[in-house]
Amino acid sequence: MSSSNSTHVVSRTLKGSNDTSNPYAMTEKRRNEIQDTARRAGFTVEHYTKHIATIEKEQDRKWEKHLSLTRKRPSTEDSEVSPQTRLDAVYRREKRIKQQQPFAEQDRNQQASSSRGAESSGLVTDNQITTLDAQQPEAQVTEQVTAPSWYRNLNPKTSQAFKAWEKSKSKKPAQLIKPLEVMKDRIARSQTETNPAELETLFEQLRDDVHKAEFAAVNKFVLRRCHMMNNGLDCIVNSKNNVNYPWDLKADAFQLYTRWSAEIFEVKLLRGLEFQKGEKGKKRNTDRIDPTWRREHGKFANFYGHGELVQGQWWPTQLTTVRDGAHGSPQAGIFGEKGKGAYSIIISAGTGYGDVDNGDEVLYSGTTSDTETPTDCTQRLIESCDEVKEPVRVIRSWNMSMKHPYRPLRGFRYDGLYDVVSYNVVDPALAKYRFRLVRCAGQPPIRNEDNAARRPTRYEIEEYDKQVSAKGYS
Repeated sequence: MSSSNSTHVVSRTLKGSNDTSNPYAMTEKRRNEIQDTARRAGFTVEHYTKHIATIEKEQDRKWEKHLSLTRKRPSTEDSEVSPQTRLDAVYRREKRIKQQQPFAEQDRNQQASSSRGAESSGLVTDNQITTLDAQQPEAQVTEQVTAPSWYRNLNPKTSQAFKAWEKSKSKKPAQLIKPLEVMKDRIARSQTETNPAELETLFEQLRDDVHKAEFAAVNKFVLRRCHMMNNGLDCIVNSKNNVNYPWDLKADAFQLYTRWSAEIFEVKLLRGLEFQKGEKGKKRNTDRIDPTWRREHGKFANFYGHGELVQGQWWPTQLTTVRDGAHGSPQAGIFGEKGKGAYSIIISAGTGYGDVDNGDEVLYSGTTSDTETPTDCTQRLIESCDEVKEPVRVIRSWNMSMKHPYRPLRGFRYDGLYDVVSYNVVDPALAKYRFRLVRCAGQPPIRNEDNAARRPTRYEIEEYDKQVSAKGYS
């Protein structure tokens, strides 16, 4: 290798710019790691030099884009806000535009508290970002829903199937209709209630209604009969009449609405799974997602951001997180694709990896290798940190320590998006890496507190104990 190729210049001067401090630039440590890994894998000098040059070109492009934005700032603003703060603001603004973050609207008191906490910790607050860009987009995007086609086509006046159901319905559908009508009545009252205390009581009752409805054995005829998909749950999700429904109620209503829209009326927690006995002597069984279910309702987890997931969404087992497209592996804790980084991780602190979970900040260990080369799973998180720069979904498991404050009481809970901000090598001989993850700003709080917003709900815990734990599936 020539001397020009063997020496890495961390800060490069870009064409047309006097600023040489590129925070995107590859570090000397990272460059050496790429070179060492490439040599061990048998790649030529020319090959990995070209690979490094490609990465640096992309880093220069990002920095040039940042400079083009900051050059437009007035000089008075430059004196008030540091270049690094501007970079952080631009980066966060771009993420907010790309990411779909449904139902994370927080009340004013919580926003004020978050802002004070950010200021005291030296983070960029929403107020600071607003001063940088008057066109700052909303921190959260509220999803608007409309009735699905199957619902609209099921006209009670003209549908022969609906008329046949009306004639044949037994007492059981009538028992299902009553609680839904009670919920609808409370939704209607919340649209006109002006007394804050009464409105808060209605919100508490609606939370309970939505949580119970997750286990109501309804069908499309019952939902159409009660108008639950138009002038029902949609009123909560869409904040009809500008009613300020609590963010957690909107999130849970959206989760239920989405499931019903997909015509998934099965209420068993382990729906869509096939259970088979594992080979003798092996701890892990060979359970899998039913191929028929996958064809009809299958979802995949190879995407960035929330997708249709909501903060606090809960599952009884890791395989059910795969079924619903939250995570992509029924066993591994890290899921991603080569060159695209990690999409999601599962935190099971206390299982020997030495993870440290403080809620908004996590020290997360990659998988241990048999050699000095990082495993594929570990490499995905390295890519997320160094190249991809996309946040990962974090799911917490109840396999964490019993005393851990963020441990879900049962199963697995989705706790939002986290940036992979840095990492270090803990054990070079086994390529053991530890990553620092920081929760993205503008998200609702983690739903671990003992209050009405906590997930799993009391109904989910009851059903878990009856359907999952009692049958030995946990």
